[in-house]
Amino acid sequence: MRNAFTERMAALEASNGELEARRAEFTASSLIMAAHEGDVTNGKVEAGQSVGLVGTVIPAAEIVRRWVEEYAAAVTELPRVRTRR
Repeated sequence: MRNAFTERMAALEASNGELEARRAEFTASSLIMAAHEGDVTNGKVEAGQSVGLVGTVIPAAEIVRRWVEEYAAAVTELPRVRTRR
Protein backbone atom coordinates (compact mmCIF):
# COMPACT_ATOMS: atom_id res chain seq x y z
CA MET A 1 0.00 0.00 0.00
CA ARG A 2 1.31 3.37 -0.94
CA ASN A 3 1.37 6.29 1.44
CA ALA A 4 3.71 9.15 2.30
CA PHE A 5 6.00 6.78 4.21
CA THR A 6 6.39 4.37 1.28
CA GLU A 7 6.94 7.28 -1.11
CA ARG A 8 9.75 8.64 1.08
CA MET A 9 11.34 5.19 1.36
CA ALA A 10 11.06 4.59 -2.39
CA ALA A 11 12.67 7.97 -3.11
CA LEU A 12 15.56 7.22 -0.75
CA GLU A 13 16.08 3.82 -2.32
CA ALA A 14 15.83 5.15 -5.89
CA SER A 15 18.41 7.85 -5.17
CA ASN A 16 20.73 5.35 -3.47
CA GLY A 17 20.22 7.29 -0.26
CA GLU A 18 22.65 6.70 2.55
CA LEU A 19 21.88 3.67 4.68
CA GLU A 20 21.60 5.84 7.78
CA ALA A 21 19.07 8.13 6.07
CA ARG A 22 16.99 5.11 5.05
CA ARG A 23 17.30 3.62 8.51
CA ALA A 24 16.23 6.90 10.12
CA GLU A 25 13.19 7.16 7.84
CA PHE A 26 12.27 3.54 8.49
CA THR A 27 12.53 3.81 12.27
CA ALA A 28 10.69 7.16 12.38
CA SER A 29 7.59 5.41 11.09
CA SER A 30 5.84 2.57 12.88
CA LEU A 31 2.94 0.15 12.69
CA ILE A 32 1.66 1.73 15.92
CA MET A 33 1.26 5.03 14.07
CA ALA A 34 -1.01 3.37 11.50
CA ALA A 35 -2.79 0.70 13.53
CA HIS A 36 -3.27 2.38 16.89
CA GLU A 37 -2.97 6.10 16.24
CA GLY A 38 -4.75 6.09 12.88
CA ASP A 39 -1.89 7.77 11.00
CA VAL A 40 -2.13 5.78 7.78
CA THR A 41 -0.31 8.54 5.89
CA ASN A 42 3.00 8.29 7.73
CA GLY A 43 2.69 4.94 9.49
CA LYS A 44 3.68 1.50 8.27
CA VAL A 45 0.42 0.10 6.96
CA GLU A 46 0.38 -3.68 6.86
CA ALA A 47 -1.85 -5.49 4.42
CA GLY A 48 -1.94 -9.07 3.23
CA GLN A 49 0.08 -10.80 5.94
CA SER A 50 -2.83 -13.12 6.73
CA VAL A 51 -3.80 -13.91 3.15
CA GLY A 52 -2.22 -17.36 3.44
CA LEU A 53 -4.86 -18.28 6.00
CA VAL A 54 -7.67 -17.77 3.49
CA GLY A 55 -8.85 -21.11 2.13
CA THR A 56 -11.91 -20.02 0.18
CA VAL A 57 -13.48 -16.83 -1.08
CA ILE A 58 -17.07 -16.54 0.08
CA PRO A 59 -19.54 -13.82 -0.93
CA ALA A 60 -20.37 -11.37 1.85
CA ALA A 61 -24.05 -12.34 1.69
CA GLU A 62 -23.12 -15.95 2.47
CA ILE A 63 -21.00 -14.88 5.43
CA VAL A 64 -23.87 -12.81 6.84
CA ARG A 65 -26.32 -15.69 6.26
CA ARG A 66 -24.02 -18.02 8.20
CA TRP A 67 -23.67 -15.51 11.05
CA VAL A 68 -27.44 -15.19 11.30
CA GLU A 69 -27.80 -18.97 11.30
CA GLU A 70 -25.09 -19.40 13.96
CA TYR A 71 -26.63 -16.63 16.08
CA ALA A 72 -30.06 -18.22 15.92
CA ALA A 73 -28.61 -21.59 16.91
CA ALA A 74 -26.68 -20.05 19.82
CA VAL A 75 -29.76 -18.18 21.10
CA THR A 76 -31.77 -21.40 21.24
CA GLU A 77 -29.10 -22.85 23.55
CA LEU A 78 -29.36 -19.99 26.05
CA PRO A 79 -31.27 -20.68 29.25
CA ARG A 80 -34.73 -19.21 29.39
CA VAL A 81 -35.05 -16.30 31.76
CA ARG A 82 -38.36 -15.67 33.41
CA THR A 83 -39.34 -12.21 34.41
CA ARG A 84 -41.60 -11.43 37.34
CA ARG A 85 -44.75 -9.52 36.64
